[in-house]
Amino acid sequence: MRKINHTIVQAIYKMFTEDNWTFQYSEEKGLFHFNLAIEGRLKSLKYNILVREDGFTVYANSPIGADATSQSSIARMSELTTRINYGMWFCNFEHDMRDGELRLKCHITCQDAPSTATIQESIFFPALVFEKYENAIIVAACTNENIEKAVEECENKKLEELLQ
Repeated sequence: MRKINHTIVQAIYKMFTEDNWTFQYSEEKGLFHFNLAIEGRLKSLKYNILVREDGFTVYANSPIGADATSQSSIARMSELTTRINYGMWFCNFEHDMRDGELRLKCHITCQDAPSTATIQESIFFPALVFEKYENAIIVAACTNENIEKAVEECENKKLEELLQ
């Protein structure tokens, strides 16, 4: 059975309750679940935070992914995640080639309670990454347009544009 660090659970739980977030928590699994509205066409991300003995992992799931019945769609999403992940330092995209799911993973290693700022960054940074790359995600999932060009266009966005 996997060990859960209850000090980390308490810190995350406290942040959510103090900020009036709507969430569910499974004590048995050490798993928080909630949705987060984001700007743009993706609208909302489904989040899971899995607490372990040595830290916690934040998974932000995209509302769209590859068509699992189409090898070309799977290949396009794999190309997209490979292109975006190159050079990423804080998190990475994961693409499940079995069902087409696309998610962003961020792991925080800690033994003690993480700060509220650390918890918030681990949640909001994936949202910003999805907002930054949403056009490329849509290109990969829904069109036959050039993925490399779509990623480049997203990466040329200035941070100021994302924060407006």
